[in-house]
Amino acid sequence: EKTLDLINRERELLSEGLKKTGWLEPVPSSANFLLVRIADPAITPDMLCEKTAMSGILLRNCRSFSGLDRYVRIAVRSHAENRRLLEAVEMITF
Repeated sequence: EKTLDLINRERELLSEGLKKTGWLEPVPSSANFLLVRIADPAITPDMLCEKTAMSGILLRNCRSFSGLDRYVRIAVRSHAENRRLLEAVEMITF
């Protein structure tokens, strides 16, 4: 029960933080990951995955799934790891 509460809180934090970028659109979820659409047509999932990898953060590129060529999958992790991801995304420039 504690784990579910933690995942729910962290998923919400992560989702809201990603929305603030203006170019990432998380799909509502009840799982321990988020499917996130990259709304800016100038940014590809490959570009985003490459930039976050430079910070030691790996995202799942979903282009191999039919219809998900503009999406990445992001795991809900600990509070510190989720904050680190949000900080890395905020610093990304293309």
